Amino acid sequence: MIALDDIKELLREADDNTLTLYLDVNPAAPDNQAPTPQWRIWLRNTLHDIESGLQKDQMAIWHRMRPRVEEFFQSYRPQSTSLAVFFGSELLREYPLQVPLQNRSSLGPPLITPLLWALDQHEPYLIALVDREEARLLTASLGRPIGQEVDRLKLDTSQWHQTTARQAAAHAGRTAQGSSRRDDFARRVDEHEHHFWRQVGAHLETTMNRYQLRKLILSGPEEATTAVRAALPERMARSVVGILSLPPRMPDAEALEQANKLAESAERRAESSLVDTVMDQAKSAGRGALGKEPVLDALQRRMIDTIVAAWPAQDEALLEQMAREAIRSGVRLELVRDEAADALRRYDGLAALLRYVPPPPLE
Repeated sequence: MIALDDIKELLREADDNTLTLYLDVNPAAPDNQAPTPQWRIWLRNTLHDIESGLQKDQMAIWHRMRPRVEEFFQSYRPQSTSLAVFFGSELLREYPLQVPLQNRSSLGPPLITPLLWALDQHEPYLIALVDREEARLLTASLGRPIGQEVDRLKLDTSQWHQTTARQAAAHAGRTAQGSSRRDDFARRVDEHEHHFWRQVGAHLETTMNRYQLRKLILSGPEEATTAVRAALPERMARSVVGILSLPPRMPDAEALEQANKLAESAERRAESSLVDTVMDQAKSAGRGALGKEPVLDALQRRMIDTIVAAWPAQDEALLEQMAREAIRSGVRLELVRDEAADALRRYDGLAALLRYVPPPPLE
């Protein structure tokens, strides 16, 4: 799974003569099921077009690079939806991606914005499937039908007094003592369950920190999810993006499908909320900037906390420039789509949340 550190390492190792290739290699796509997949046809034509447009001083580098490109793809067999691959004089970096991307190429500094988009879409989240006796913790990513179980917690019933319960049941209806015993046992069961859910809540914090996750989905009976959420520290409780009521022991594939729908909806809401916040701040002369020039000015003055950009990019070259600067300066970059992106396109597709309110201009 790709991480921001991978992109930082790529930028450190790549130079201005890097061949960037993004390929739609999805084996399920009809065009890629032909004897010669469509992506191979595109690749052949792209390499020819790049070579035809080279300057004389670039030919030596290209003639050393192209055989390595052809050797790589000769044995390559797609195992992902898309592929990002970067070639340099000594560089080879490949990133199988489960996010659909269009075929794209460049020769020059590495093209990183599609990789940043894929990183955003790959962001993992944790799903806690909780019932009265068990909690299963799975990690998954947006749009992916596959999850990974990372932990399983079980309610320990080994110390329960089952004999007392059977005795209570045998005497039920005949003595007040039997009824009392049965009630006592039910209360103990209830106490055990709530203690278990509190343990799950504490364990979730540990798991989220261990896997560096920012988003959590809870699923289970209302009593269980309410108790687990109440046991989370305040900061961790804010990471809950939604709650489901899936049947216990639901197959993972079905649970992941429902969780993905909820996570996708939560992601779009979060993007719209971020854009609304930045726009409100900018229009009230607060901690916001809208449009190309104000955002560039704020970036140069190191005032920016978060850059927010529409995806697909309205100005690809500009977004590449800003993405590099954001990574160098530790600025967060959020790429948004759909309604959030549409709202930004009136302002060059760019906005920024600032660290502080800019001082008024000198008169």
